[in-house]
Amino acid sequence: PTNQLYSSDFQSNKMADISKKDEMKRAVRRVCVALLGALEQDRFHPPTLHVPAHVLSLRQFEFVPVESTPRLFVVYWKGYDRDAACCSVLELYWKCAPPVRASSPWKEDPWACHIRNLRELGQRVSPSIIVQDDGSILTLESAQRIPSDPEAGLMLDFVKQRMYWQLAPYIYDIEWGVKNDEQNVHMGDLLLTDGRGIFLVVEFRCLNYDAKGRTASEQRRRGRRCVEQQRDKYRELAKRKYGDDILIFALSVTNSKPLSGVPPFECKFSSDRHGRIAVLAATLRPTIEHHPAEA
Repeated sequence: PTNQLYSSDFQSNKMADISKKDEMKRAVRRVCVALLGALEQDRFHPPTLHVPAHVLSLRQFEFVPVESTPRLFVVYWKGYDRDAACCSVLELYWKCAPPVRASSPWKEDPWACHIRNLRELGQRVSPSIIVQDDGSILTLESAQRIPSDPEAGLMLDFVKQRMYWQLAPYIYDIEWGVKNDEQNVHMGDLLLTDGRGIFLVVEFRCLNYDAKGRTASEQRRRGRRCVEQQRDKYRELAKRKYGDDILIFALSVTNSKPLSGVPPFECKFSSDRHGRIAVLAATLRPTIEHHPAEA
């Protein structure tokens, strides 16, 4: 009994240490996300944050403590190189990223989740589309897109082209839902992840380029504006759903005018700085551990 009691106490202390370490990492990630959000703005507004000790090592920032409040700092950017500041914050964020399947929302192997959602997306476009275990997509000669769901075809083309693959290579969810304060369920189009702390919210809109004239041009302009508004809305909803310690990017995608030499998509982040941070994240993101079938 004495040994059992000692073993039980030891396990309890061990679990408490793990929980404390996880909470510390979440706190670091939370500050990193807040700093990247501040750097994303045209004008840096100094945020007031509860800063863990690990964050104080960021040399691009000045931490001014708030009197009589432990660990509460006003954080100023020193204003030398914004990209360098973003890179240092991203590197710290990844050092504290949760391991795959360790905690929500990464409770499943990213590759298995990707293949399952890719197959679901392929079936929405056409029953003749086959997704193999290595992620390759086979299309039978009889395959035709479903006219009533053109956005599914646009989504599949986006995935096949591996757009922004270096940033978030795995499909986490399709038509993912989130409730707002009024308990209304909103459905986003596509949610990608790298499985290590990054989400990419992607909203799609198919534009009609067959119609001509001023009215058709105005309808396309409204379509672009609408999907951009959806992109920003679902980014905020994703933050509420997955927490303020998760790094979330958002992208709007429309089909482009069918001309030779023109990319098939028009992709737009919420701002130039937002897109720049996404590019830096894609460049710095650790090498993807490919599924054995891919090799």
